[in-house]
Order: sequence, then C-alpha cells, then structure tokens
Amino acid sequence: MLEEEIFYPACREVGVEHEALDEAQVEHDGVKVLVSDLMMNSVGAPFYDAKVKVLGDYVKHHVAGEERAGDGIFAKASAAGVDMSALGEGRFVSEGGGRRGYYSCRMMTTMIAIPHVAAAVAAGTAAVR
Repeated sequence: MLEEEIFYPACREVGVEHEALDEAQVEHDGVKVLVSDLMMNSVGAPFYDAKVKVLGDYVKHHVAGEERAGDGIFAKASAAGVDMSALGEGRFVSEGGGRRGYYSCRMMTTMIAIPHVAAAVAAGTAAVR
C-alpha cells in the first residue's frame, strides 16, 4: 500500500509518534489478512458475512484514527511538516511506468475490497446491509 511505502516512512522521519504508526501498520496487516481470506472464499462461505462486517469496522476505525482532528496521524503529520501533496506527486508513476495515483487509506482499502464487498452487497448479505 502506498501509505506503508511512502506516508508512514515520511512520518517516522520527521518524528511523528511511532506508537500511532505502529498501530496503523498492524491495522493494515489485519485488513490484508481479511481481504486475502475473503478473496479465497465466496459469498455464503462460513463466516463470510462476519468477515465483511469486521473488515468494514477495521477500515472505519483506521480511517477515524488517521483523520481525527488534532491528534490523528494526518494532523500529526501536517504539524510535523509532512507535505502529503508532494509525497503523492513523487509516487504518481509506478516502477513499470504506468500511472499510479496517490490515494487515501479509505480509497486504497476500498479498492482492494471492492470485488468481495460488492459481491456481498449484490447477494444481500446481512453484514453489509
């Protein structure tokens, strides 16, 4: 994820609280595990609905922690002088030369999970209603 590759290291370099960044990384890891599990299963698999719900809860919690006014990671990064626009511009082209935009955590997580969440929504599962 671009956050892990670019944003978090930039925050660490300028002294943004490491505990908050460590927690955010662990949250990313948890999301990746759930997304991987969902990708290996289909709607109707045991615990599928619960996993979709927990994934949504993880993402909401993570985004809230980053965007919280005053003491969220974005606020701390801004106060420490991290130029998020510059970070995004520096990563607009991927190693293969293709275009690769800079997205917020909410966008990245949504892009990863969309196929499975969309399938759950289409199936009308209880977890995503």
